[in-house]
Amino acid sequence: KNEVSVAMDKGLFDKGQGVVYLHHALAAYQHWDEYINIVGGQYIETAFFDDPEMKGSTYKEDINIDVKVDPAEHPVTRGISDFAIYDEGYNYIKIIPSITPLLTTKHPDCTHTIAWAHKYKKSRIVYILLGHGPEAHEHPMFREIVRNAIIWVGEKNADM
Repeated sequence: KNEVSVAMDKGLFDKGQGVVYLHHALAAYQHWDEYINIVGGQYIETAFFDDPEMKGSTYKEDINIDVKVDPAEHPVTRGISDFAIYDEGYNYIKIIPSITPLLTTKHPDCTHTIAWAHKYKKSRIVYILLGHGPEAHEHPMFREIVRNAIIWVGEKNADM
């Protein structure tokens, strides 16, 4: 079993256990239909699907991404200002309509919404597309967003 199915078996999402997902987590569990609803999106690996019409996701390494913080008043983005980061971008990903965007970009090699929050069952979920390598991990804004996300998903009985 994987950590997500163990969490589901233990009913942690029903109990409100929050989760922060980073970067490559978007490409996990390609055949598990519920995973997109948990994370809020999915990187599409066409090799895992028997549909020649399906548009696959793409990635571009080593790009400078201008990041816009919106909304600035969300607990995950509070205290964060717009910034640039050297990282990897994903494009043509699926994102469920019920997410709340937190970070966006206009980079042509990256999907527009690059971080979001949403609720799965009783749990707060945050996904952050950033975080491919050491340059991103060392970036102070990336670290602050991850810190804020961990604190926010850990709060109990609070609204989105």
